[in-house]
Amino acid sequence: MDNKTGVTPVACVSRDDQSGSFRIEMEMPGVDKKHISLEMRKDSFCVSSLRGQDTEYSGCFNLAHEVVPKKTEAITDYRLKIIG
Repeated sequence: MDNKTGVTPVACVSRDDQSGSFRIEMEMPGVDKKHISLEMRKDSFCVSSLRGQDTEYSGCFNLAHEVVPKKTEAITDYRLKIIG
């Protein structure tokens, strides 16, 4: 029986009009960056991670413009930043 609390991460998406790149910032407090699972698609992405024994961050998000998944880069500090 799985009693984890599900939490959708807060996502902020912005687009640089000059370079055409996206910046996606997601806050997942208490998550160790090595436990983040990220799946990029050309028009969406999914992210998930466990925080401790009882909480799971999980969410899939659509993008208004297509990206090239192989050209995306995930940068983590206390947030997950996806640039592509």
